Amino acid sequence: ILWLARFAHYSKGIDMLFAVFARESQAIAAVIFMFFSVLLIGAVLEFLVEHDAQPDHFSSVAKTIWWAITTLTTTGYGDMVPTTPLGRMVAGGLMISGLIVFGLLAGILATGFAAEMKRRDFLRNWDLVAQVPMFHDVGPGTIADLAALLRPRELPSRTVVARRGAAGDCMFFIVSGEVEIQLEPNPIRLGGGHFFGEMALVPGAARNAPVVTPATTRLLV
Repeated sequence: ILWLARFAHYSKGIDMLFAVFARESQAIAAVIFMFFSVLLIGAVLEFLVEHDAQPDHFSSVAKTIWWAITTLTTTGYGDMVPTTPLGRMVAGGLMISGLIVFGLLAGILATGFAAEMKRRDFLRNWDLVAQVPMFHDVGPGTIADLAALLRPRELPSRTVVARRGAAGDCMFFIVSGEVEIQLEPNPIRLGGGHFFGEMALVPGAARNAPVVTPATTRLLV
């Protein structure tokens, strides 16, 4: 298992998971504290209520904590079941508390993942925009505005991105894949990290060459 764990270094998903845990550590710690607080309180209450009715099953707080874990996580193995009305009320409250606690944890992680993906996309877009020569002299505020305007576009192979003579109303950044600018007599191929279309964008001129995708390509427009 430890040998396989080294491949986590090459996984962007696991790297993002660690980043989310680091950024949301306070909120996650609060939920974990809430979980153990509810767990302990529920176990103690259930022991006090059910010990006299079922001394064999609820013989100690430590043993009742096992019941509280299976109840709080809504697993419910059925090896320990409260029989008194008050004990069942405690069990019902513990089940509802479990749903709330795990719902909070899921919401924190989902929000953290969305924020981390948005942050990484923004940083990638910033790097792409900053590489364009005509944007070298603009301030960081302008680059941030331009990065926020970029929209992703997934294109299959053999798709025409731009046609000769079409209006230059946008420019493109290549995230993955490649495009072929069909200039005569020697076409030009651009891969990930390159950009094109900026020369027609600034004056609003017409495109001077058709552009197609030889393979599946992801662009930012």
